[in-house]
Amino acid sequence: MKKLSPARIFRYGGVAFLIGISSAHFWFSNISFLLLFFLFLLLIFFSLFKQKEAIIICLFLFSFFLGIYRWQNVFSFWKKQSSLLQGNITLRAIIKKEPLRKENYQKIIIPPLEIYLEKYPSYHYGDIVEVKGKVEALSSWHLEGSSFVSAKMSYPGVKLIRSASFSFPRLAFTFRDKIENSLKRVVPQPENGLLLSLMLGRKNELSPSLKKEIRKVGLAHIIVVSGLHLSIIIKILTAAFMFLRLRKRENFLLSSLFLLFFSFMAGLTPSIIRASIMAFLLIIAQLNSRLSHPLYTLLFTMLLMVWFNPLILFKSLSFQLSFLATGGILLLCPLGEESSFWQKNIFLGSGQWLKLTLLPSLSAFLMVMPWIIYKMQTISLVAPITNLLVIPFLPLMIILGGITAFCSWIFYPLGLFFSFVLQLLLRYVLFVIHLFSSFTFSQIYIPFSFRWLVFPCYFLLFAFIYYQKRKLRRTAFLHSS
Repeated sequence: MKKLSPARIFRYGGVAFLIGISSAHFWFSNISFLLLFFLFLLLIFFSLFKQKEAIIICLFLFSFFLGIYRWQNVFSFWKKQSSLLQGNITLRAIIKKEPLRKENYQKIIIPPLEIYLEKYPSYHYGDIVEVKGKVEALSSWHLEGSSFVSAKMSYPGVKLIRSASFSFPRLAFTFRDKIENSLKRVVPQPENGLLLSLMLGRKNELSPSLKKEIRKVGLAHIIVVSGLHLSIIIKILTAAFMFLRLRKRENFLLSSLFLLFFSFMAGLTPSIIRASIMAFLLIIAQLNSRLSHPLYTLLFTMLLMVWFNPLILFKSLSFQLSFLATGGILLLCPLGEESSFWQKNIFLGSGQWLKLTLLPSLSAFLMVMPWIIYKMQTISLVAPITNLLVIPFLPLMIILGGITAFCSWIFYPLGLFFSFVLQLLLRYVLFVIHLFSSFTFSQIYIPFSFRWLVFPCYFLLFAFIYYQKRKLRRTAFLHSS
């Protein structure tokens, strides 16, 4: 048997766990049987301790059945919670997610309930409330961020028991509100809504028509705070810490606190949780002067998130697209960089920015495209062009947005000065969105009957990646020998 490294064992064990989760989603087994099976596996493990192949097989099986057990454990808990909330109830709970505020109402999440209320009085993260009203079961349960929701209450009686006490998340939300209010003073709509979406993922600030146009031109990822945004912010932090000549431990502490702070500001969506965990692991690796393997980091992040909430693997489209896009960049970008096409003179020197912008966008697009077709039956044909026209300006808009918010807060005229440049960039982005969304061919619809072609598409894509990686390794070996 081929020797397995610890990294490869982790990879296979992680995949076995995810397969177990997927199996449990379609096949509901008996938990007591799984507990007995775990004991049986442990007996085999210790009895065959000296037989390496058997031990590895047992570990893989253990991971597989652990995935099944974890899914059923969590699903049974939520099912029990849902069964207790029926008819007229009185519920006292803490608001553990920042309320979503719309023009005419606000929505708070107290899992597994979503509660619709009048716009005022406003409630906040950490408030303890007492709710009295009728629970209505939803036709199908879903996820709000990472919270399970299976029922709703429409305009029940609500009594504030105790206002939110000081906490780190509450501080982050307060700081975010300060930024929003400062920017609203100097940046008008619709530019302000676009800016808040770019900086903080505040999609509720966008009009429905603008959201539709953004999706149509393949730029939905820029209004969802993710790895792209965090990479920009980390680069800014790194430059600032280098200027201040901070030591590694101080750099680690401040970077970790900022990541946590920014994650709460951005609403702890699945994409920002994924990006934050990966960034945190990267910072740990740098602290210990070690190289981190991005694909293993991505797998570990997925396993961690799925362990805490297995439901997210199937019910959160943002989770699925976030991991697919990141995986596409990690797998396809290195292959693209070795291609003769990307070695041409136009992509060298001053044209390097074109390569750094277009190649990751195309890599992510190729990986998420089949899944978008499967889930939505649509695809944007202009996405590569719009990404090329917009993404290079994203770091500048985020930096200028932060400077404008700070200046507007301390000295209003200075905030107006920076907002002038910022608005030019935002209007340019809106112009690109409006122009390309007006083309009849910008988005095409795929017939529902063709959506199953996603599976052969992914098979061919991964076969291509495998073949190209083997080819590169063989070429590297010939050069070295």
